[in-house]
Amino acid sequence: MGSRERLPNNGTSTDRGRPEDAGKGNKTHNGGTWKVKTSDAEELFAALEDRGWTVNGLTARTTDLSIQDYHSLPGYGSTLIRAGDRSGLHLLQARNETKTSAAMDLGTAFHSAYLEPGKFKSRYIFAEYRDQRTSEFKRWAKQQDATKEILHFDMSETIQGMLDSANTNKLATSLMSNGIVEESTFWLDEKTGVLCKSRTDYVSSGLGEQIVDIKTCKDASFDTFQRTVVTMGYHIQAAIQMEAVRVTRGDLSDHPHKSKVISDDVGTKLVGTDGHEITNRRVHSLFAIENVPPYGNALYPLDDELICIGHSRFRFILTQIADWENSGVWPGYPPMLDMYAPVWMK
Repeated sequence: MGSRERLPNNGTSTDRGRPEDAGKGNKTHNGGTWKVKTSDAEELFAALEDRGWTVNGLTARTTDLSIQDYHSLPGYGSTLIRAGDRSGLHLLQARNETKTSAAMDLGTAFHSAYLEPGKFKSRYIFAEYRDQRTSEFKRWAKQQDATKEILHFDMSETIQGMLDSANTNKLATSLMSNGIVEESTFWLDEKTGVLCKSRTDYVSSGLGEQIVDIKTCKDASFDTFQRTVVTMGYHIQAAIQMEAVRVTRGDLSDHPHKSKVISDDVGTKLVGTDGHEITNRRVHSLFAIENVPPYGNALYPLDDELICIGHSRFRFILTQIADWENSGVWPGYPPMLDMYAPVWMK
């Protein structure tokens, strides 16, 4: 994948095809349980296979699914699992609400513009008026293709600035020169019976099979973004995405080695096929791009320790989810905990 093309001027797109809507007709799964019997999972994956998905046992994947339909289908994805890292109560709240914000809308639109410019043109159009309360805007909006989402006037300049910035990072563009874009994966976790899902931005095969996750943010500097990774649980999200690739293709490889994450009584580590621990190997990177001028960017490969910590948390949260599903009890915080000085204060 080379440099991404520039955005069309407002109203100039001639690609007015309706985006594929593979999940149409599925309602948001707000209630009930997602810990399913194997026989029920087999029915689900058989239905997905009938819709053209690639299915192998109790796993299914496709690149033909909108982000809206991905969220509408059942399964514990990154957002819910990371909410469960706070408490069962927070996970339950996240499962029963739909959150959106201007920053989230911008992030979704930029993902589409950067990774799938052709689909971006068919899904979005920029408003020609800054003030959407005016009668002029309302008349204009009625004349537009109803299948397209109208983006705010100011988003055009922002997204173009982000695209121009992203294209200057030759390491990122070379990493994403050959691979799979926006793949949705659903699988039944073998150990817990929890139905999981993940959506990877980019799985690269250009420099050894690696995952690249694009993150829009206000500050992509190392120190600030490092805190963001921990606060937002991006290391947990990385573990989920790596698991999605593992269950469908086998463990991520970075030639000449093939590796997997394993856990034992001692801890969690990456090991090769010969059983020896592998260090200094990068299989997951975060491409951070600022959504405010000057739209700085940086590519951050996650180190082994961070990936292992994320994997341990992911496995722990899945076990908790299975327990919460079985008991029907979704606990909040402990009633009392001693507060102490963090390590960085000492």
